[in-house]
Amino acid sequence: MGLFIIGDLHLSFSSDKPMDVFGPKWESHYERIKEDWIARVTQADTVIIAGDISWAINLEEAQADLSWLDALPGKKLLLRGNHDYWWSTLKKMRGKYESIDFIQNNAYVVDGIGIVGTRGWTAPGDTGATEQDVKVFNRECNRLKLSIEALKEKVPIVCVLHFPPFDERGRKTELNRLIEEHEIREVYFGHIHSNYQTVKQGEIDGIDYQLISCDYLDFKLKEIG
Repeated sequence: MGLFIIGDLHLSFSSDKPMDVFGPKWESHYERIKEDWIARVTQADTVIIAGDISWAINLEEAQADLSWLDALPGKKLLLRGNHDYWWSTLKKMRGKYESIDFIQNNAYVVDGIGIVGTRGWTAPGDTGATEQDVKVFNRECNRLKLSIEALKEKVPIVCVLHFPPFDERGRKTELNRLIEEHEIREVYFGHIHSNYQTVKQGEIDGIDYQLISCDYLDFKLKEIG
């Protein structure tokens, strides 16, 4: 079994939100993702999608995008991004698609690798961060803690976030503290679509942080296991 990851698909089969308005690199990005996915993923594999999955504004509108994902090979684990307005309760989302499940206050073990995660949010130290942002960020830290605690097996852990765990100046946050405290050695995040060189990633204090937004990966899945 293989384990893959990608973020920020920004699907819009039910809405008019073409991503090529952000530049020619986004042209036909659905087809490019699908081509790579079909060439490399089998039904026994798992693909993690680290947020900003669909531009839909509710679960009903997201059905076309989720159906597109469901038709691709492998099991999919979805994490919420800041643009996933369609995201609902686990009770409402689960069971609609055989190959899709969701990361929220829970954890999974895939081929001996523990998968935990949460969305994250604007860091308290960022420019323009409001009191509400601080509340949401703190809630996301608690969600990561719940996800880690839900992992009952002693296995190597991969942490998946949508937002980077660092603030805009590259300083550590409470998310990093939780990651370090639980001896997580691999962290993957999306959200960033430009100025890649300014994003803090690579090995930092023994932990490997990697950006996996789909445009950064040239619309190809990253194999992590």
